Amino acid sequence: MPSVSGGVLWPDSVNKLFYLFGGEYSNSSVQSFSGLWFYDTLNNKWDRAFSDGSQTQISWPAFGASAITDEGMAYYYGGYLSNKSVSGWTGPPLMLNSLVTYDMNQRRWSNRTNGIPRAEGTLQYIPAGDRGMLIYFGGMETSTGGFLSYVRSAVSNSVSSPC
Repeated sequence: MPSVSGGVLWPDSVNKLFYLFGGEYSNSSVQSFSGLWFYDTLNNKWDRAFSDGSQTQISWPAFGASAITDEGMAYYYGGYLSNKSVSGWTGPPLMLNSLVTYDMNQRRWSNRTNGIPRAEGTLQYIPAGDRGMLIYFGGMETSTGGFLSYVRSAVSNSVSSPC
């Protein structure tokens, strides 16, 4: 079980688990992302969950925004990739413009990449409408010209279908 900062814990109340996703390694060497760590509250132990192969398109970011739904969908928006989160990374940290989805029931990943790179904000799930809504507040963003700025307004995405 890695020791990281800037990651998230996704609670899975149905299966009594907590999943660990993302974060910068602080006191150990950076590990490659080969399986999602989870804590089993019933058996009081850490273990790894391996997906159906969809994980290959997912990186291990840090300091992004996260939310979960009651249906077991976990979301992670933005964040950074760096030499503290990705094994073999060279160069400066990269701010991401992706919305990563993890289906806790099927252990399946997806990655929607588009829009403005953002990090360090907060993501909230609102159970409105048929599937709900994700709302992003605050944080930093990279503009088209490559300049960093603070996010001043909320960005919302409709959760129209499970990913």
